[in-house]
Amino acid sequence: MFVPEITTGMKTFYILLLLTGCNTLCAVKAQTTGTNNVNGIISDRLSRQGLPNASVVLANKMDTTVVLTALTNGKGSFGFKNVAEGMYTITVAYIGYKTYRIDSFSIGQHHTPAVPLSITLDLNQKILKAVTVTALKPFIVQGTDKIVLNVAESPIAAGGNAQDILARVPGLITQGDALQFRGKTVTILVDDKYTNLSGADLTQYLSSMPANGIEKIEVIPNPSARYDAQGGSVINIKTAKNKNFGTNGVLTGGLGAGYYARYNGGLSLNYRNKKLNVYGSYDYQHNEQYYANYSERRLSSNEQLTDNERDVRTRNNHSVKAGIDYTINPKSSLSILIKGMDNFRRRSVYDKSLLHNAGNLTDSFSSVTTAGYAGIFVPSVNVYYKTTFDSTGRELRINVDYFRHEKAWNDDFTTRFFDGKGSEYASALLLREAYAAYYWY
Repeated sequence: MFVPEITTGMKTFYILLLLTGCNTLCAVKAQTTGTNNVNGIISDRLSRQGLPNASVVLANKMDTTVVLTALTNGKGSFGFKNVAEGMYTITVAYIGYKTYRIDSFSIGQHHTPAVPLSITLDLNQKILKAVTVTALKPFIVQGTDKIVLNVAESPIAAGGNAQDILARVPGLITQGDALQFRGKTVTILVDDKYTNLSGADLTQYLSSMPANGIEKIEVIPNPSARYDAQGGSVINIKTAKNKNFGTNGVLTGGLGAGYYARYNGGLSLNYRNKKLNVYGSYDYQHNEQYYANYSERRLSSNEQLTDNERDVRTRNNHSVKAGIDYTINPKSSLSILIKGMDNFRRRSVYDKSLLHNAGNLTDSFSSVTTAGYAGIFVPSVNVYYKTTFDSTGRELRINVDYFRHEKAWNDDFTTRFFDGKGSEYASALLLREAYAAYYWY
């Protein structure tokens, strides 16, 4: 058996080799972990003010992997701790500023920065395209002194009329043909001018005014002395006007449906410059409504009366308007408006009443047929002058109106009588109701 002999010199050699390997391993470990810190400040190039919440990314230059990230504090400062030696990139991003990048940043025993990095960012002055934000006004706006219904921007205007819009005013009720707002009588104005109508004539006038020609409706519960409201409320209907300069035209149309279709259309033309505004419009409205009523009444233990009624009402309305507004000087203006409405109404009603006996057999019945025709013609002329005297706002207003209302009405009622077998046993009765009315202011 051979056993090698180790001399003292060889022991010394092995010990030195072991120490050298240990030192090399410790050095490699120190270079891998590192205890280097990187600090810096991000600021605006012009103001030199620190930028808070800027994003700072430290990435490996060789493979672009992200090593550390940080956000600047309120003064624009950031810091990375315990960064290993190596080559890195630093990227800084901030909203509204150009992205800043350091492509090569060395961290090592002799390359770690002794002072914080100072990085300044430039504003991103890219020109953006103009953005238009359009917001629709709410249909009902309640102010301190009045309620405003923005009709022009509501789909309710399509196919409707002024009477339909007023039915949506909170607090406004109709009793018969009279309007009341919170228990007060109501005075109706159109473009700050009195309609001089009331009752059924006012209802007919409002029903003939297309809603797509209305810009807004103002409800004034407690009007000032400017209005002759006689202690009641005021409703001012503002019609739509084109405010663009030059020559403009608008073609409108609306369609609605119930039992029958209803529709309207119109054309308006306008020319405007700095002092003069000339305008005119024509509107047509067709409306057909269907009503059905059924009732049963027990007259005695052996008799019962049933009633069926069908009512069809057709309205055709033509409205025309022409006017001129002239600004005499910055304090004075003159307006002339001519308008008219021609309304035709047709009504067809069939009513059948049946009398039944104890066996529910028809004892007899009667029928009433109604054929009605009505025509309304309302022309008017208005001359309006306004001037302001001084800076206090005192004004002189002159308002001259000519108004004419022509109304012709004709109803024919035919009543016929039949026995239980359907044979007519008496002569038909014919009743005609006709009248005409003319008045003007």
